[in-house]
Amino acid sequence: MANKNCLRILLISISNRRAIAKKGLTCLPEGLGRGSLFSDKKTVMKSNKYIFFLFALILFYGCSNDEGNPVEKPILEVMFSKNELANSYKSATGYSTDYLYNDVNYFGVYPMVASGNTLYLGLGKSLPAATDGAALATYTEGENSLSYLKSINEQGIMAFTKYNNAIAVPGADPCCGDILNDDGNSGRYNSEWDWGNFYSISTQNQTVIKHRNLPNVVHGWGSWFDTTTNILYYAGSGHMADTESRTDATTTGLLFKTTDSGQTWTKVADRNDGIGLYRTYDIIGLKNRLYVQFNDELSGICGIAKSVDNGQTWTRIPNSEIRCATRLYAVHDNLVALSADAKSFITIDASEIVLTHPFDTQFQISGYHTLSIDPYGNVYAGTKDGRIMHTVDFDKWTEIAHLENTSIAFTSSTYWEEKQWLILASWGENANLWKIPILNSDHKGLPDILE
Repeated sequence: MANKNCLRILLISISNRRAIAKKGLTCLPEGLGRGSLFSDKKTVMKSNKYIFFLFALILFYGCSNDEGNPVEKPILEVMFSKNELANSYKSATGYSTDYLYNDVNYFGVYPMVASGNTLYLGLGKSLPAATDGAALATYTEGENSLSYLKSINEQGIMAFTKYNNAIAVPGADPCCGDILNDDGNSGRYNSEWDWGNFYSISTQNQTVIKHRNLPNVVHGWGSWFDTTTNILYYAGSGHMADTESRTDATTTGLLFKTTDSGQTWTKVADRNDGIGLYRTYDIIGLKNRLYVQFNDELSGICGIAKSVDNGQTWTRIPNSEIRCATRLYAVHDNLVALSADAKSFITIDASEIVLTHPFDTQFQISGYHTLSIDPYGNVYAGTKDGRIMHTVDFDKWTEIAHLENTSIAFTSSTYWEEKQWLILASWGENANLWKIPILNSDHKGLPDILE
């Protein structure tokens, strides 16, 4: 689309044929740049017929600034009225949204994933494992509120994974008297922490099925689906059930797998296999390699462990210090994670070469779901000051849009392929969602705005 400044220059040129040469326009095709069309006095009388030709060229080619970057940017559109998310959540779940964790309100949307024309969302009263209250909801274009599928007995929510015709939802932290498993049995300690929960949302009819059958799991942090083997993996943390008292039980990271949508699970690994003495926060597969995010103590920095034999053995990757609980991503055949100090992204290739890509001089980010990737290899990050940044290599970042209110921090995002929208979320009592069109007419390479 033509830039308003180019059109303004065009109008000026009608009254002053030399104006274009003075404006430093860089978007014109060769031969119509400064000093060409209107520099010769003999051509001034003939210039009117070129005005319309120039107008057509501007509309066709668009305009850029002197740096060659697009001037016009897509507009971020807020999706709901003020307090709509908080009010609808209260109504659907019965939970308030004014809980403060370390004096901060973390109510809002956490994981999001789109399937066809439906956007699926996980809402938490606060951070995962912080306090009781979570819900599953959907959004379709044109609605002025979310449609709630189920209020779930969890302390928050962390992850969604698409698999087959469903969405996997690990239970972040069972609450609210959730003790008996699927068979009606309590565990060793007769507590909420004897069994881990798993939810499956049907993308065909939006029904939610719950399974409480993961032994000794306290927290479900992440999941990943292997389309080649039809195996769904579940990354969590819990205990070894090795003492008389639950509070004294040995902590462990845990990895399970299922091939029947969570009806039954097989344990793949625990603390004895190198996937975390304390927690396993996420899992992802890439080119016949499995990666997990782990830590060995509550306050410890997280690291990355890799398996090349479907989880039978694990190797910890040196110098892979990352921020705990933030999500893992696969981009251009590399594993990508947020660094421990949240000032860089790190990439890890198949040879375990770890590269650091600083971004802290340009922007800051927050939340767990730090990146969104479209099918064409474009990576998007929402910032703490309401901007959207784009990259393809993690070294060069370009701002593609921003909010006027720089106090709004984007804390989660997802790319909605069916709509070619980027959806972003914020936390707090005024939590909301934003959408922005990220059009890709060629269905390859860069989005239109950056071509």
